[in-house]
Amino acid sequence: MYQIGICETETQTANRLEQMLQDKYMVKTYQYSSEEELYDEAEEGNIWADILIMDVNWEENRGIEIAKEIQTIDSGILIIFSSDVLSEDISDIFEAEPTYLLLKPVQEEKLYAAMDKALKKIDDSHQEVIEIHSGRKILRIRYKDIVYLESDRRYLIIHQKKKEDRIMMKMSELLEILPDCFLRCHQSYTVNMNEIAKITQKMVIMQNGVHVPISRSKYQYTKEQVIEYFGEF
Repeated sequence: MYQIGICETETQTANRLEQMLQDKYMVKTYQYSSEEELYDEAEEGNIWADILIMDVNWEENRGIEIAKEIQTIDSGILIIFSSDVLSEDISDIFEAEPTYLLLKPVQEEKLYAAMDKALKKIDDSHQEVIEIHSGRKILRIRYKDIVYLESDRRYLIIHQKKKEDRIMMKMSELLEILPDCFLRCHQSYTVNMNEIAKITQKMVIMQNGVHVPISRSKYQYTKEQVIEYFGEF
């Protein structure tokens, strides 16, 4: 079931959007009355929405800025903006990579067109997304964004292209749900072979410049696996 967050200045409009969504889609909807409420859930690491319907004027006209900040926390969240008017200022919405722009009063067919577009985008991307459960924390991560994994005692650090997440999980548990492009080159490290720039006897050098250690016992295995994966190296 998809989760839809509604960040709307007017309660009546928010209620109407919620009803229209529930009339057509199997979704769980949430209304956020304040920026603080939205960020509280974000900081807890919960998946609080697949899609946010965001009033450009929400929270003292900070809708666009808030949407941009949310997407830095989770780039997978899609934004559908709503606005009373089209103006030059509305061009700023493209800084937040919106999926759709709805004009108020929102017409049912326009809302459904926006939702259909967003849901198709989600469905198309789900093949590349892994869902990780760690206690109360639930993460959805594009495996292509993972550069390498690092085990740190009881924690597993997922180093991604733009951020990192720390979860309580064993390396072996996560490897069970990752595709075969992930190679364990050390007891404490696993690399995404698509992100490798070079291999030495002691290090895997990633495209972002990070040096990931190879254990002595795994060097030959690592080299063979990389050659097999790419065909040549």
